[in-house]
Amino acid sequence: MIFKNGKKLTPAIGSAGLLKIMMNGSQIWPEIQKEIPLSETTAGDVLLWDKTGLRKLFVSSDSLSSYPSDSYTPIGIVVIPASHDVYGDGSCGVMSLSPMNCDTPSTGGTSEQDMYWGASDTDISALPNLNQVPYGNTSNGIPTGQTSYAYLPSDKFSGTQCAHDTDAFYHSSGYIPSPYLTDGSRNPGYYQTSSPSSSSNALADFDGIGNTEKIITQRGTKDYNSWTPGRTTGADYPAASCCDMFHTEGTKQGDWYLPACGELGYIMPPFNKINEAIRKMQDTYGSSVGVELDANYAYWSSTEYSSGNARPVNTKFGFISQYGKNTNNYVRAFLKVSPLDMSGISPESASNGVYVYANNGKLYNPDEWDTANNDQAVGVAVIDDNCKFAITKGEKPQRAWSAVLYGIDVDGLTNYSDFSQAVTDFNGENNTAIIREAASGEDASNNAAYYCYNQTVSVDGRGTVHGYLPALGELQTAYNNKSLVDSAMSLIGGIAMPTYRLWSSTEYSSNHAWYLNWNGGYMDHGIKDVTERYAIPVFPLISSDQEWVV
Repeated sequence: MIFKNGKKLTPAIGSAGLLKIMMNGSQIWPEIQKEIPLSETTAGDVLLWDKTGLRKLFVSSDSLSSYPSDSYTPIGIVVIPASHDVYGDGSCGVMSLSPMNCDTPSTGGTSEQDMYWGASDTDISALPNLNQVPYGNTSNGIPTGQTSYAYLPSDKFSGTQCAHDTDAFYHSSGYIPSPYLTDGSRNPGYYQTSSPSSSSNALADFDGIGNTEKIITQRGTKDYNSWTPGRTTGADYPAASCCDMFHTEGTKQGDWYLPACGELGYIMPPFNKINEAIRKMQDTYGSSVGVELDANYAYWSSTEYSSGNARPVNTKFGFISQYGKNTNNYVRAFLKVSPLDMSGISPESASNGVYVYANNGKLYNPDEWDTANNDQAVGVAVIDDNCKFAITKGEKPQRAWSAVLYGIDVDGLTNYSDFSQAVTDFNGENNTAIIREAASGEDASNNAAYYCYNQTVSVDGRGTVHGYLPALGELQTAYNNKSLVDSAMSLIGGIAMPTYRLWSSTEYSSNHAWYLNWNGGYMDHGIKDVTERYAIPVFPLISSDQEWVV
């Protein structure tokens, strides 16, 4: 038991909460440590993969003991905080825990490995040649008393550093500042690509994803089937290729990339903090979980200097150099993590309720949804013990149930003459397939099931997903959550649910099918070829394991 001032404390701990006991003299009190929102990440925070919730989450390296290896796997470590808004969309940059390795490119290595950047004296025309970096001497503006090298700031340097404020870094054509100001906050000048910084400023290059794609294009193929251990020839562009092949739990091949010079420069300011966090991960998950950054070497970026040279970041002195592309340097992959990647719940593991369904295939609690992401919302999800589906945010028009199926008892559909039985039908996806087959290609303008099937959404990991006309049980489930559904639909900017009669795919008889009135929940059967009822497309949240009729 925990007591404070003589009273028993019973703290509530969230699903990803950590109970910390803090002491101040004789007082003891609990503090809840939860996962960190993407927007509040700082360098040294850890990105984990939640094996149960099938989602990514950020946590402090100090709280890793509360995320055991049987439920969580480390993915990487934050190098570029989201708060610095490097990418302009609230994303952050995560560095791989493992160094890249030509022998085991998909998993990385257990120690740093030298490798070439690419083919020497081969200019990649799609990449700009960025020939300016922080370097200078007193004759072109470095303040008197400072070193001739304008080092990137770092917590690994114990000696005198440059001031690292907006006017501290100079080049012959103007200043090129560091990513951090002296107090560790974001330096806006670091991102400039026009006067007084130059468009040739290597530290203004943050397009590692685009650079990597262009390098792989120069390689000629993303087919790595012929890749063999130890392959380090320049023509294979091993630095970018190994990053492209690398993946972890919760990520796939192609998600990781060779960071641009501006991105890679971020390893310097919190260098010791990053390595300390990696050591904490090793203590929690085992020594093989990651490798500390080498403090006396150089790491390749994806930024090109010339036909023969590319840009590395030197960790010993913290400056940006230029080495021959067939020179050996170390490599770390980067992962850009966007806001929607973070707080999602997989449909397979979600509890009963109403959610926002996004095009990354994840569910979000409406009270946590950022309306700035509404263009990525595809509908409102409803989950209970009997069904999981998402109601479209798009059009919900009036349609006939079917003009050609009036007077026809559709083979394969059960006739439910009593609504208490009809609401036990949750097979809308199968019903829709049967109706489409029986209607023999009826125009979607006269067939509610056809219309719903023709509505599609693109979902990460699933491709194009077709809609279907929900069964009466599914409509009833949605109506049971009416206020939450209506609120969530409004939240994501969707078209409101019609208040009149909504067709279901549940058949009543040869002439009639069931509908539900969204205003009041009244259920009745209507004539199949009558058009004054609405077709509401819904989408399956998970791929069906049944062999539907098509």
